[in-house]
Amino acid sequence: MSLLDKLLVLLGFKPLTDVLVVVRRAPSSVDLLVERPRDMTLPRDLAESLELAVEASRGKVRVEEKITDKWVYQYPPPRLVVGGLLGGRLEFYGGIPDVLVGVLGEALLQASGAVGPECPRRVKPVKANVVLYVVAGIPCLRAGSLLVRLVRCWSELRAWVVEVKAYEKWFGKKPVEETPSLFVNGEYAASGAPSNLNALAKVIRESVEK
Repeated sequence: MSLLDKLLVLLGFKPLTDVLVVVRRAPSSVDLLVERPRDMTLPRDLAESLELAVEASRGKVRVEEKITDKWVYQYPPPRLVVGGLLGGRLEFYGGIPDVLVGVLGEALLQASGAVGPECPRRVKPVKANVVLYVVAGIPCLRAGSLLVRLVRCWSELRAWVVEVKAYEKWFGKKPVEETPSLFVNGEYAASGAPSNLNALAKVIRESVEK
């Protein structure tokens, strides 16, 4: 077991290889769309994670690559869109480095139906567009994983997970000073990892109702 896998286990997350063993028995297949500019290669860790996802899931995870001549998005490449039960409502931008692979693992579990939806209590769903700015670190791992679970539960929630270092490299400036930072419908909502799913849901709902 790699040092990264050992860290994920210590933090209560499944390594990607273990996730994919569960996913291969899940009820739904997962389509992943990865998009990049023609003059850019995929980050090595992301390319390896996607290759592993296809092989270890025995085809339950399918990857389509799209190459574009002009990058039209407001977030950095590459772009990864998660289908399956998440219906394309979860996107990653700028790669999924290091410990953040745990967020990808959570996304595959949720999108395949390998785990049941875990929904917040006493917080009604809202329609919202949410951007979570992250770096490779434990608070961002926790925040990203909670957001993935909420996307599964709330059918009108769309989420973009944006890697800050890739953003700074691509656009020449930092989008935020603190990570994780959450924006709801274009407005700053919170920084730091939420303590639990209810706390995250409450922040998003209160931001929408302002």
